[in-house]
Formats: sequence, C-alpha cells, structure tokens
Amino acid sequence: MNFKFKKNLVYLVVIAMAIIELAFPFPIFKVYPSLILALGLSYILLNNLRYSLIWLLFGGLILDLVSPARFGWITLSYVIAAAPLYYLVTKIIRTPALWVVFFGIFIPSVISEFLLNIFLKIPQNLGIFIFATQNCFIGLIFFSIAKIYSKKSELIKLY
Repeated sequence: MNFKFKKNLVYLVVIAMAIIELAFPFPIFKVYPSLILALGLSYILLNNLRYSLIWLLFGGLILDLVSPARFGWITLSYVIAAAPLYYLVTKIIRTPALWVVFFGIFIPSVISEFLLNIFLKIPQNLGIFIFATQNCFIGLIFFSIAKIYSKKSELIKLY
C-alpha cells in the first residue's frame, strides 16, 4: 500500500472511531469505555509512537470538540497518562507479554480517568476501575489485531 493512502486511512479510522464512541456509546455498568484511549495505548505497547500520537491527540481533540468540558481536558489527560507508559516500554520493559499489555493499559486508563475527574471536579468512585478494566479488554483485542497487521520493523524486538 502507498504511504499516503495508509496515512489517510489512519486519519479516517480515527474519525470513525471517535464518531462510534460519541454516537453509539455502549455503557457497561454505567461506564463508557474509551476506544480511542485503548487503541492509542495499544500502539504505545507496540512501540509505534506515530500511530499512538495520532490516536491520542487527534482522537482526544475530536472528543474535546463535542465535550461539555473545557477544550483540551480529554487530550491532556490521555497524553499525561500515556507518556510514562511510552517511557517504560521503550527504556525498561521491552517485551510485550500479556501482563505488560494488561497493566500497560489498565494503569494509564486509571490515571487518565482520575485526571479527567479532577479537571472536571467530579467525585472519584469505583467507576474508574470499571472503566480501566473495560479498556484493558478492548485494548487486548486491539493489541492483538495491530500486532498481526503491523510491519515487523515497527514491532518491539523481543530479547
């Protein structure tokens, strides 16, 4: 495939995922998972910063456009939560084992939702952990699919 076509396809998929997340939310235990956050974190775990930033920045900005909160809070919480994970994956943990993927999505999801609740002055509750668990399962599916379709050079080298 042509690089320009792939790039445009990624942008279209980001917009489609944001529309799906906004127009057809599927609550589980009255909590809505974040498809954009789960996919962005999955790409970080695959050591693909370019795609993860596309998902986290552009997807977060699209969500910010329709959010009643101040513009930028969702994107800011996504980026703050994902930055330590990227550092851990590139510098310390180089093997994308199943437990790394699970906790690599769970912990940033908790951080993101916690920060967003602080920014929006919403009381903290157990919904944060339900949100993070939902993102983990969605992220594991995305991680598996992205690992299959990513180029071998883009994946983390197993040592």
